[in-house]
Amino acid sequence: MIRLETKDGPSLVAHKNILMSGSGFFKMCLSIPMRESREEVIFLDDIDEANLEKYLVMAYDAYKGDIPDASMVEFAINGRYSKTAGDVEELVDLACLCDRFMHTKLDRLVRKAMNAIAAMTAEKLDVDGVDKAEVVRNFTRGYQALLSAEWAREKSIQAYVDAFLKACSLEAWGKVLPILPQEVILRASIVYHKQVDRANETLELADNLVENTVLEARKSRSRIFKLGAERLSTTWTAIRDLPE
Repeated sequence: MIRLETKDGPSLVAHKNILMSGSGFFKMCLSIPMRESREEVIFLDDIDEANLEKYLVMAYDAYKGDIPDASMVEFAINGRYSKTAGDVEELVDLACLCDRFMHTKLDRLVRKAMNAIAAMTAEKLDVDGVDKAEVVRNFTRGYQALLSAEWAREKSIQAYVDAFLKACSLEAWGKVLPILPQEVILRASIVYHKQVDRANETLELADNLVENTVLEARKSRSRIFKLGAERLSTTWTAIRDLPE
């Protein structure tokens, strides 16, 4: 067993093989001659005990094969990996640990869960009696947490926003537009223009394809007519030249 010392709370212990499974960080610490490997203790002085405990729950579940993609989203929503069910801010903290510990699989699953929650948040906007301002605040808190996370790359931030936009109906979008952060509206505008550009490019390609097809058909028809005319002329010449 390996003891994990954090900046607050009691020590946590975990099985060495589970820590090393999937994690490049723990594999490096525990598989080569280092202090951590010899003393079977790892000091994580800048990590909260509560966040590390949630990471360990995930690591054990992953080791046992208990978190396929669909279950990860479900667990994230019902609070298995966060103190508050569906709290994207807490999942961002968890993703930070997955990134730091170089656990690619868990990192990918947590990000997928965040995007799923963003989509579910947008769908709530169409439910009667739901406080739309509170729904937008929850989405915005997750967005702001992603912006401030050191590990979060532009692709991850945009994926979170895209998930929200894709699930947001046109009617709901019109109602929440005044209370959304300006940068989210800007991102939505950029996404929309990109979609319009792609649609225009597709139409242009289709038009070119149709035009080229028509041109080829006309050329083919001309060749057929010319060939037919030549064969007809040859036939009449042959008939004319027949002996009487």
